[in-house]
Amino acid sequence: MKSKLGIWSFILSLLAVLLILGSDSFFSSFSYNKIYFFLFIILPIVSIVFSIISLNEIKKKNLEGKRYALFGLIISILLIVIVPLLFLIFVFTGGGPLI
Repeated sequence: MKSKLGIWSFILSLLAVLLILGSDSFFSSFSYNKIYFFLFIILPIVSIVFSIISLNEIKKKNLEGKRYALFGLIISILLIVIVPLLFLIFVFTGGGPLI
């Protein structure tokens, strides 16, 4: 039996990535709609919490799904680090294009 929280962790982290990649412009959406920015931060945090809980559950109950939990954890941590850095670069470059 697989850990459902591990799978949800992976799904939420992928959803956060898709929201960032799917937005017209990540930073212009922040300017106009702060809900997107809120989701970019909240989804990875929830995914990290789900990953930690599921990794403990997998260890205690000998469940499958450790890969999903680990990938969700890794992707979410990367998002938590990269998104604020991109925002700071955007602010300090005067709001122009990043490339």
